[in-house]
Amino acid sequence: MSLVPISLKLVIGFAGLWIITRLLGKKEIAQLTPFDFVSALMLSELVGNTIYSDDVGYGPLVYALAFWMLLSFAMDRLVYRSRRLKKPLEGEPSLLIVNGTVNQRELDRNNVDMEQLRTMLRQRDVFYLAEVAFAVLETNGSLSVLRKSEHETVTRGDLKLPDRKSELAKVLVMDGEVREEGLRQIGKSKEWLRQELQQRGCSGTEQVNFAEWSEENGLYIVRKQNKP
Repeated sequence: MSLVPISLKLVIGFAGLWIITRLLGKKEIAQLTPFDFVSALMLSELVGNTIYSDDVGYGPLVYALAFWMLLSFAMDRLVYRSRRLKKPLEGEPSLLIVNGTVNQRELDRNNVDMEQLRTMLRQRDVFYLAEVAFAVLETNGSLSVLRKSEHETVTRGDLKLPDRKSELAKVLVMDGEVREEGLRQIGKSKEWLRQELQQRGCSGTEQVNFAEWSEENGLYIVRKQNKP
């Protein structure tokens, strides 16, 4: 296989991809919707297969790039101008936490478990579920978080308070099962946990989806919700 045709196709492919990127606007990777991501994969596969095929000349490569650019541009404009199409094509944000309460139905609908939710919160510098008023899963997969007013970010230096030791919350219950390691870390027993849950209206851990404990916030629980 001659390297000259491959080189020319690479130049055409590079120029075409650059033009498509410039025409369709600038987006950060975190802002890409699922459709944008799949579209990029399809385009790379299309160009790659065309470049290394002896049976495909320069004309079909240029046509494929131009036609794909036209389709992508038309879809972007259509979604931008039509509210009716925006929801089915790009989806809509999901409220995972509402007024401090975890929305189990939305977690299930988006295939997000409690551990994944905690991971996304930590990526937003939130280490305690009890501090969250609202958490929104955006259409691009990122998580937007609004803290409760009493937990808004104010440094201890701003208030001229002495430093204190920072610790992560200890998980005590996950999916209805007691995490004995968490109890051991805070020096508590299963009986203590049972009594604390009963005081909050839970007869046992089977009614609890998630529970954590921190020195600052105490015990925070998320009850299991009955699926419709």
